[in-house]
Amino acid sequence: MVRNFAFLLLLTSLVVATSLGADENDIARAEAAVEKARERVKLLKVELAGLYKEIEQDFELLRSSRFAALSTPYQDAVTLQFAALAAEPETDPAPPLADAFRRAGLLATATSERLATAVAKSLTGDDAPRSPEVVLADAVKLVFPEETFEACWEAAFLDLSAVVVFKQANAELRAAERRLVKVRASSGEKPAVPHGMVLVPRGRFIFGPWTGFTNDLEDNEKSRGRVDAFFIDIHEVTNEDYLDFLREIEDAEIRKRYLALGFSIAEDGAIQGPEGRELWPVRGVTFPAALAFAESLGKRLPTEEEWEKAARGEKGRIYPWGDDPDPAAANAPDSGSRKPAPVGSFPKDESPYGVMDMAGNVSELTSTLLDRKPYKRKLEATDWVICRGGNYLDGAVSAVNGYRRSMAARSGQKSEIGFRCVISEKAWKRRSR
Repeated sequence: MVRNFAFLLLLTSLVVATSLGADENDIARAEAAVEKARERVKLLKVELAGLYKEIEQDFELLRSSRFAALSTPYQDAVTLQFAALAAEPETDPAPPLADAFRRAGLLATATSERLATAVAKSLTGDDAPRSPEVVLADAVKLVFPEETFEACWEAAFLDLSAVVVFKQANAELRAAERRLVKVRASSGEKPAVPHGMVLVPRGRFIFGPWTGFTNDLEDNEKSRGRVDAFFIDIHEVTNEDYLDFLREIEDAEIRKRYLALGFSIAEDGAIQGPEGRELWPVRGVTFPAALAFAESLGKRLPTEEEWEKAARGEKGRIYPWGDDPDPAAANAPDSGSRKPAPVGSFPKDESPYGVMDMAGNVSELTSTLLDRKPYKRKLEATDWVICRGGNYLDGAVSAVNGYRRSMAARSGQKSEIGFRCVISEKAWKRRSR
């Protein structure tokens, strides 16, 4: 009897050990999948940023008077294809035109192909003009139909294979991250770092001075701040994140009150987010809505001090990446974007702790009110909340870590303001026990 009991105990131990091993293997595989997806997105992001810049330069060239002096190879190609069509009307002029435009070397491959297709459309029309200058001018209008490059990019280039692949890779990364969270939860593992967050260690740091809306400050000198250790979101809260939050709210009136920019409620009550902009930072969120979002995840908004240390590090960097300005480093007006971008789209805009988009994209809500006190009470109509960080709209000055502005705390909503969340290290450890 004792021998049989010992055998059963050994068998049970082996089963448990095997089960634990399987869980560990599942977690390791899920972590590897996330890391692989993350590296792919990072590489594609650099590739897409280069392509965007190339086509933006093409836009500026084709819209300028300089192109007329450089367009001889393009005019010759148009003339040649018009003659070829006269001899063989059924031929497709787009491929040889694209080849000729690429050989000319002035334009990116994507622009050459789009311009060739537009020229071919003009050449094969019923009232096809014979002047190559007119043909090229009409084609440029088709390729770049809007007044700004950003609008042209959205109108004519979002179907590029590089854009499609980048979006797919982003979606795969999000799916891999969700799977990792589920696998960890099912295994009972308590990770040392919350998912999608990084640790900002306890200690002192250089706090201030500030730029922007600082007229409320009596003293705006550099000082020493101190914070306890906390975790902060690597990325700003996205439209996708916020849509999940809204769909969990049962009260219809609260859902309506918490709607952000680009969100709507259909007749059947379904909540819809900005289509195609799932990975953009959520914008136009009220302070109470941001507080509720953070609370739904067991987190909170950062204090102004926490936000600044996460952006500057201990030594008071002027920008997240260092002390040297770089107009292209962040999604701020000098980068040429002038609209939000998917979170993490500017790899250089990274703080010493690995927090992204603190110099650009959207400014972010903190939990600190304009009287420098953390929010701990019922909001009054006269309360304003401090927002930190640069954005795509406010000018070059907003890219510095000391940029500071404010918003009406009770009902304010700004299209250039979003948020991210934090949780103290102590609170995380208590939850992980």
